[in-house]
Amino acid sequence: MTDYVEYKYSVSRHSHPDIAARIISIIEGQKRGGIVCELGCGSGWTCNRLAESGFDLVGVDLSESGIKVAQSAGVRGARFIRDSIDSSLPGRIGLQGQCDIVISNDVIEHLYRPTDLVEAAKGLLKPGGVMICATPYHGYLKNLAIAVLGKGDAHYNPLWDGGHIKFFSPATLTNLLRGNDFVVDGFDYVGRFYGMWKSMICTASLEAGEP
Repeated sequence: MTDYVEYKYSVSRHSHPDIAARIISIIEGQKRGGIVCELGCGSGWTCNRLAESGFDLVGVDLSESGIKVAQSAGVRGARFIRDSIDSSLPGRIGLQGQCDIVISNDVIEHLYRPTDLVEAAKGLLKPGGVMICATPYHGYLKNLAIAVLGKGDAHYNPLWDGGHIKFFSPATLTNLLRGNDFVVDGFDYVGRFYGMWKSMICTASLEAGEP
């Protein structure tokens, strides 16, 4: 496995701390205990912040440097695993059906098969558990503005190594989650203004009775 992103600090251009802060707020509002797993934890900013607040955290990422930075913080209650995200991940890390919350911040848009992340989350969660997934927002007004302003090449830049290859709207993300036994509870939006948001954060619950 190669280090696809080079991390040097806990908060970097890859960490999106503004979105992470909103995710933390949503989790704290859930009033749940138990285990929280972050898929694609990067350099561990969100995991370590939640562990400092008393949650039990497991962070998973494929980046060797990211895991090293995350571990170097030495936050009690947070542990980090270097591994890939797919449907067999829960069994490999011994957390099949053990998690109360799974979070993912700006990861799903980088995946050739986004279903891998949702299947991993489903396998990790207890029935009724919650998935919180953040990804760049796309919708009619934003897509129209990108086209009219001639920003398509910059926004959908195919030359960005490791860049975004999937572009979700609330409808397409909802369809993906519903197709994997999740019930979408709602969306939060971050950045700019109505219809031109930078990012969206979807909260969804695993249907009761689904392993």
